[in-house]
Amino acid sequence: MGIEFQGGAVFTTPKNVSASVTQVEQYAEEASGHDAIVQKLGDGSMRIQVAGTGTEQSDQIKDELAKDLKVQAESINAELVGPSWGDQIANKAWQGLGIFLVLVVIYLAIAFEWRMALAAFVALIHDITITVGIYALVGFEVTPGTVIGLLTILGYSLYDTVVVFDSLKEQTKDITKQTRWTYGEIANRSINSTLVRSVNTTVVALLPVAGLLFIGGGVLGAGMLNDISLSLFVGLAAGAYSSIFIATPLVADLKEREPQMKALKKRVLAKRAQAAAKGESRRRTPPTSRSTTSRRTPPRPWSAPAASPRPVPGAAADPREAPVTDIQELLLSRIRDVADYPKPGVVFKDITPLLADPAAFTALTDALAETAERTGATKVVGLEARGFILGAPVALRAGLGFIPVRKAGKLPGATLGQAYDLEYGSAEIEVHAEDLTADDRVLVVDDVLATGGTAEASVRLIRRAGARVAGLAVLMELGFLGGRARVEPALDGAPLHALLTV
Repeated sequence: MGIEFQGGAVFTTPKNVSASVTQVEQYAEEASGHDAIVQKLGDGSMRIQVAGTGTEQSDQIKDELAKDLKVQAESINAELVGPSWGDQIANKAWQGLGIFLVLVVIYLAIAFEWRMALAAFVALIHDITITVGIYALVGFEVTPGTVIGLLTILGYSLYDTVVVFDSLKEQTKDITKQTRWTYGEIANRSINSTLVRSVNTTVVALLPVAGLLFIGGGVLGAGMLNDISLSLFVGLAAGAYSSIFIATPLVADLKEREPQMKALKKRVLAKRAQAAAKGESRRRTPPTSRSTTSRRTPPRPWSAPAASPRPVPGAAADPREAPVTDIQELLLSRIRDVADYPKPGVVFKDITPLLADPAAFTALTDALAETAERTGATKVVGLEARGFILGAPVALRAGLGFIPVRKAGKLPGATLGQAYDLEYGSAEIEVHAEDLTADDRVLVVDDVLATGGTAEASVRLIRRAGARVAGLAVLMELGFLGGRARVEPALDGAPLHALLTV
């Protein structure tokens, strides 16, 4: 304990005394009969701390030091610190720590729940214990600066813990409505999602503190800087560790003891066991309604269905009678250009006539279904609105499952979301992650690839849900908007197939 806590005397010698720090320390111990701490100040004077001395002893020590150092006794400045003042400081420190911990527990219990409050409390106790333990090992004095440092690191530690808890609370919302993840696995994902941020924040905070400790305290010999910076340095590092390795795992352990979480874990494991039992034998069986006539392998990109389609008002001719040799010609003939919509100077590509033409729509669906089979997809994801219109029949044609990706807030139950930037702001899409497994290869289907923001976000969302991306297939790519350059890095080698490029 420093002199402020146990009482004693502090002597300051004149500048440029001839003795070294070791000699002055020896003189002070011989004069007082107690251990002395001597520090050379920046102006060349010496600061001597002797604990457990009173007024009469301090005068005698002062005279002895003057003789040994060969200076006038009046030139040595003496300050006395009573032990009662140190007791008051210690009591106030303990009171402050107790009030802080109580308020933290109450706040976390209200903002989150009592299990998180308990875990945060344990993490804070861990941080204090580690910091005090390091102090004991290195032999630093415990001064008011130490107390300031200890109280400061509690704030840093709590900040890191609350960030992880907030992510955990968000991701476990309606957790019992899904059967893909257990509570412990979602807790692990919460840590992973904030890990880089926690490490970066801690490193940035440690750099200036390390400067105070190793340069200010070690090189320049500033004693108070040592007391504060050591507690900050150790406490910041311990706080980052505790929020990741102690607080969150403890919450997960407490939560998984609840009956509803035990039941959830049992359902998740049962579903995985069922999926594992299927293993590699999982096969895509075409529906019985899928006729061989409409799905035969054609000698050209498109073959008309056997049934005669109903003519479309305004259509030039029946596509079976026209000399159509490429599916692109058929599709382009059914896409209408609408000038100056939705604003002057813009040409809108209206695919409504294509959707209304049974022959053209069948050709489009067949082509996209062939892409799904060629990429080895096991499921089809349709993006919001027109992606549903194309993706659902493609999944039916290919005998695959269909999963919608929608804008945030439109899917019920537990969802996994992905935010992304648009040219005019930002947006967020979401999916039912429980519908995707690690064995799934997903083909993303949409009508148009424009700037690529939604497609890129959907690819990243599918991978976050644990599935693999088989590719991206679209009816039309607007090449002048550069969407392909944005999406391809996210696809990571998976193919991007566009039937038409404008």
